[in-house]
Amino acid sequence: FYWQFEYPNGAIAVDRMRVPAGRNVKLDVTAPDWDVIHSWWIPRLGGKIDAIPGQTNETWFRAERPGVYAGQCAELCGIQHAAMTAEVEALPQTEYEAWLEDRAGGEGLGEETFAGACAKCHGVAGEGDIGPPLAGNPIVEDAEAIEEIVRNGRNQMPPVGRDWGEQQMDALTDYVAEELGGGQG
Repeated sequence: FYWQFEYPNGAIAVDRMRVPAGRNVKLDVTAPDWDVIHSWWIPRLGGKIDAIPGQTNETWFRAERPGVYAGQCAELCGIQHAAMTAEVEALPQTEYEAWLEDRAGGEGLGEETFAGACAKCHGVAGEGDIGPPLAGNPIVEDAEAIEEIVRNGRNQMPPVGRDWGEQQMDALTDYVAEELGGGQG
């Protein structure tokens, strides 16, 4: 129940897409083969477009001015549908380029991945109401166990990180170890 944005330079963002203000942005929209249909919708930037498993749909938009444009998955996609929000942050060109360079190096990716892909269901203390709380769980200190669960799922948890690259997985496990496991990663 998260949106993942992948940029040509390898940068990754979760739930908040950064774009240069005043420029056309082409967006390829899809969902993994094992997922359900979602619908990308940022009302102030255009109409809805479906994210269909195994199919790529194309659209474009232009955020004329810097700012944050809020959106929501527009397809009832499951129990956490209401939590599947999205934002487009339009930045001045130089700020966008700086963010893109920093993110290509992984800066902030672990925290953003945790917030988008983990905390919505688990929360630190169980406030996600779906999965078990992560605080106090010994698994948060075991990067291999986290990777196993995130890539393969467990019980009713889907494989939310099945297709993540090593940079994103490492960013997540480092963040979880530091924030929830006392830095034992």
